[in-house]
Amino acid sequence: MELEAKLFTMMRGVLTEMVDGISDADFQSLPAGGGNSPNWILGHLALCNEFGLMTMGLPVERAEQMMPIYGPGSQPTEAADNLMSKADLVTFFNESADRFLMAVANASDEDLAAERSSPILKAHLPTVGDMVGHLLTTHFGMHIGQLSAWRRGRGMGSVLKI
Repeated sequence: MELEAKLFTMMRGVLTEMVDGISDADFQSLPAGGGNSPNWILGHLALCNEFGLMTMGLPVERAEQMMPIYGPGSQPTEAADNLMSKADLVTFFNESADRFLMAVANASDEDLAAERSSPILKAHLPTVGDMVGHLLTTHFGMHIGQLSAWRRGRGMGSVLKI
C-alpha cells in the first residue's frame, strides 16, 4: 500500500489547497444544476477515512454521528444547522486521514488480504486491501474531481502546479 498512500498524500495536498481557496460563506453552497457542495465532499471524505479504519477493524470517532449527513446515499444540503463548519471538517479530515494512513502503514499482508464483512462494493472489492486501496485512490480522486468542477463553476482556477 506504499504507492496508494503516496498517491493519497499527494491528492490530500491538492484537496487542502482547493478547500483553502473557498470562503466559509460559499463552503456549503451546492453547484448549479445539482451535485455535491464542498462541505459535503470534505465531510464525506473524512467519513470515508473512518470507513477505512472500520474496514481494518479499528475504532472510529465520529462515523455514527456523520453517517446521516455525509454517508452513502445522503443528500447534500445548504442547511447550516445540519452541517459541520469548514474549520471543524478540515481538522477532522486531517486527523482521520493521519489515523488512516498510520493504520495502512502498520497493516500486515495478512490484514490486507482478509475478506471484508461489509457488503458495500464487496463484489468488486472483496478484501480489506481492495477497499483500502479504493478509498485511498479512486474514491478520493473522484470526489476531488467533483470539488474541482464546483470550483470551476465558481470561476476559480486550478490549484495544480505542473
